[in-house]
Amino acid sequence: MRADLNTLSKLKDEAQTERDAIEKKLTAQNFELKNKMSTFKMTADQSIKAKADEVVKLNAIATELQAKLVQETKLRDMELVKMEDSLRAKSAQVEQLARDAQLQEKTINEKTSL
Repeated sequence: MRADLNTLSKLKDEAQTERDAIEKKLTAQNFELKNKMSTFKMTADQSIKAKADEVVKLNAIATELQAKLVQETKLRDMELVKMEDSLRAKSAQVEQLARDAQLQEKTINEKTSL
């Protein structure tokens, strides 16, 4: 019976030793996984920040381009208005010259018929 108790005690000690080894291994693996998760999270956070910064820069560029487009559109519209005004003035000059030419022709015709 004493031998049985010694055998049981020995088996219990071996089981405890094995349990301690497994627990130590699991603790090490848990620590390693936590480190990997922390590294992954930091990398993800850095990537997210970099993308967010890129979005901010792209939004700034888009805003700048939009402002330039508005400015160029206004300039083009002003230029078109100037061209329209110039064309109206030239059309008026052409009409006046045509009237003057008709008047001169009429005057010449009247002088030659006398």
